[in-house]
Amino acid sequence: MSESKPAMGKPEFTPRLISLGLVRQMRLARCLVGDETGMTVFTARNEQGTAVVLRNAIDMFKGSMWLALDKWGRIETTDSADSTVKEGNHISLIEFELVTVVDE
Repeated sequence: MSESKPAMGKPEFTPRLISLGLVRQMRLARCLVGDETGMTVFTARNEQGTAVVLRNAIDMFKGSMWLALDKWGRIETTDSADSTVKEGNHISLIEFELVTVVDE
């Protein structure tokens, strides 16, 4: 997770669930997830598992990078998420700013 950038192509993560907060009653949850490189906020909808692989899941929310799945993203359950979580690197707390680069 620590190598994540807001404009990444198709990133893949295998995080562990750290905490879960119910957002709405329609099976929507805001979760804190992490892997051996750091932690971030992940928005989960519908069926949920504790060990998952997330593909194409980076979303910008109020200048911060979160994990969220839309029609382009994919989630799969897995048994391979047995790493420890690096809790000191919470990348959702980093605020990003869009910068326009002008070619000369």
